[in-house]
Amino acid sequence: MPIKLYEWQTHAHPRGESKIPPVEVDPRKLCLEPESLIFERLLAALTWLNGNVNKRGMLKGVRVASICFASSDGENYTARSTEIERLQRQVEELIRALHRKGVAFVTGTGNEYARFQRPGMGWPAIVPETISVGAVFDLDLSRDDFKYYIQTKGHFRYLLAAPAQKQRIKPGQLLPITQRLAWKNPRDRRIHTTVFAPGSLVESVSITGPQGYELLEGTSQAVSVVAATVALLQQASYLHSGKYCSGEKIRHWLSHGANTRRDAGDDGVGDTYLKYPMLDVRGAMNHLLGKVA
Repeated sequence: MPIKLYEWQTHAHPRGESKIPPVEVDPRKLCLEPESLIFERLLAALTWLNGNVNKRGMLKGVRVASICFASSDGENYTARSTEIERLQRQVEELIRALHRKGVAFVTGTGNEYARFQRPGMGWPAIVPETISVGAVFDLDLSRDDFKYYIQTKGHFRYLLAAPAQKQRIKPGQLLPITQRLAWKNPRDRRIHTTVFAPGSLVESVSITGPQGYELLEGTSQAVSVVAATVALLQQASYLHSGKYCSGEKIRHWLSHGANTRRDAGDDGVGDTYLKYPMLDVRGAMNHLLGKVA
């Protein structure tokens, strides 16, 4: 029997909570849908949202702060492709339209770095107007822990090299699977991974888990952290200045308020040895409030 999923908005408007119309979802099919159908539903959802949100990002008295989209096409781009399908082009146009209204489209960079072994991001993260999110560890793992981690997690099926021979996995270290693209992208300087956030061993409800939950990892888990941060920044902007801010300012605060970490570690994949921005909510908030000289 289909269930109804609601998105509750309590953070973005002083008039209190509201909800968007429910979406009928069959939980038995939730993990079995082909990629093309996922993007078709994304197009339908963005079309509805863009048609109902005004130019200030308001929907029936509620400020829509962010869209959390945890999926990718599984490819690896360093610049926008001109050879995209009509459906993708329509999605990109809607992402840009919502971006102009101050509604952030937050999406993962993809989980295919161990396969490609070179910088890049999947689609739609490669679209310049998105907030693209990579994933990092947020806990310590010893060599033996990490070996077990690789053996038991399906996302690490591409890893062949012996992991972590000299050091522990440390908080802030990039997940071996997370796709990444540095600031100084030679193909297009507008396109880079906006920020990295915790995305490792997150306990989540699951229809496939033996006890109704399982430990998950990847950019999908990191995306929700950043989407919530965007909502926080929009609320702070409203309380500080009496108005909500543009999508471009949100991207600026996330990137410039971040700490940086060099991609280097014994994790079984090739490192880029470049610096990447790590999510720092306090740093982003300080930029918003003008506390940074």
